[in-house]
Amino acid sequence: MGERRYPLELRKLEATLGRMWPNDPRREEIEAKKYRAEAGYKGEVMVDRHLRGLRLPGSWSILRDIRLQIHRDYIAQFDTLLVSDRGIWIIESKMIRGRLQWHENPRRLERIDEDGTVLSMSCPITQLDNQKSALTGWLSERGIHMTVSGAVVFTLQNVWSGLPGDAPLISVKEIQSYLTREVGLAQRIAGNVSPEQVAQTILANQIRLDSTPAAELFNLRPEGLKAGLLCESCFGKLTRITQRTFVCGSCNEPVGGNPYERALLDYVLVFKSTFTNREFCEFAEISSPATGQRQLDQYHFHITGNTNRLRYRFIPEIHLDGTGKQLRKR
Repeated sequence: MGERRYPLELRKLEATLGRMWPNDPRREEIEAKKYRAEAGYKGEVMVDRHLRGLRLPGSWSILRDIRLQIHRDYIAQFDTLLVSDRGIWIIESKMIRGRLQWHENPRRLERIDEDGTVLSMSCPITQLDNQKSALTGWLSERGIHMTVSGAVVFTLQNVWSGLPGDAPLISVKEIQSYLTREVGLAQRIAGNVSPEQVAQTILANQIRLDSTPAAELFNLRPEGLKAGLLCESCFGKLTRITQRTFVCGSCNEPVGGNPYERALLDYVLVFKSTFTNREFCEFAEISSPATGQRQLDQYHFHITGNTNRLRYRFIPEIHLDGTGKQLRKR
């Protein structure tokens, strides 16, 4: 099982914060979004770590970061799916700090901090039930009839109160024993569709990642964000000394790597997913179109137009590398 790809939303939020000024009134909001996305990703990675070395009977595979269009207005997202010849298990991770209190009528979860602050959250069991129903229906529409079960995995040690005894909530340390028990007790599903075919059907129908730039996604004014080449240490403006040498006037830290590459990645994540060389040069404050063209020629983009009017389109799942963090080079 390889490394989980870095979440596109988190990468957009990181790039956006790097382009925001310290006194931007929306900065705190974007930082809060980044914190939540980061916590979610860390929880998913912790689940991956505890799934390593998993041994189960029969044929099975693990799918991660699955997005399916259930109907026109509903996209279901699944952190982790275990697809086996005995059914499908949804594994949803939660990384929540503090003491947790369970309430019924309406179902909800409350986090109680040390200072007594109470934060009410939506019910993770209801979320899981909705996901099970959505996936069951989606598979049934394609002639695949399989039992869909699952659990919500909490990745931190929490103190619980009021939790129902049959609640499908487990600690991350229990995940292997949970799956070993559940899959071991389940009966093999008779039928002419193998778990490999089910997994391929799910993967083949995944919807594309959202390439909408962060400025549009979060309703930010592009002109209120920083342009140009930025220092990766303090996000201050870089000054070019020679063709390949830059200096940061804010922190005087050595400038490593390729600042043009970082600016190009920021540009497609935050500002524009479809652009021309001239537009990129204006953003990166590159005076020579030939320099901008040399940079663009190093990376994979979907290109349309003729020689003099080329347009570049960024498609995240194609043009980011295997880690999900960097642009894919030619």
